Amino acid sequence: VAGIVGRVAGSDKTNRTLISGCKVKDNVSITASGAYVGGIVGAAVGIGSSTPVIENCTLESAGKVLAGFNANNTSHIAGGIAGLATNATFTGCNVYGEIGSNGANCVATAGGVAGLTIGTVNISGGVVKPVLTPVKSGQFSLSYGLLVGSAFNNCVLTADNVICGGSVSVGETDMGVNSSNFNDYLCKNVHFVTNNTPTFTNCTWGE
Repeated sequence: VAGIVGRVAGSDKTNRTLISGCKVKDNVSITASGAYVGGIVGAAVGIGSSTPVIENCTLESAGKVLAGFNANNTSHIAGGIAGLATNATFTGCNVYGEIGSNGANCVATAGGVAGLTIGTVNISGGVVKPVLTPVKSGQFSLSYGLLVGSAFNNCVLTADNVICGGSVSVGETDMGVNSSNFNDYLCKNVHFVTNNTPTFTNCTWGE
């Protein structure tokens, strides 16, 4: 579920998937339960040699991406640009809006650019200052990050030259993200186990 396209998958080196210059405007809310929820694309899935490219897309400051689940539903992933990114590239994307829970339901994985990443995912450029509001419920742990909520199962995640900012509130608790500690919040990755440490270079804090 997303503001522009629910899912992109496949393509090849010649016929690649490109999503460019799309925006979720102020006062637009994208809300769903039981799905990958993204501001621009719900799931961007590269297959084989294909790599979906999402460039110069924006979640504006009063835009919202809200997900959640109940006891019978464990799909609870929200991302400012993409809910799920598998073997995908993000270039020059900007995120300023809220990513979190759709009311009383829990959203356990929330990320500024992508909620959940698998395979090889690259993020470069752009300004990412989300308002993250993940909510914990029951046995589910939280995964959240200013850039990515969770890098899953040996994901190779890289980010370069991104201006970061924003805030994280877990329930009623403000986590106090600032210029001194923001690197610890780029991808908290506390829910899924990964054997690869994400690589973040030239990412800076912007007020």
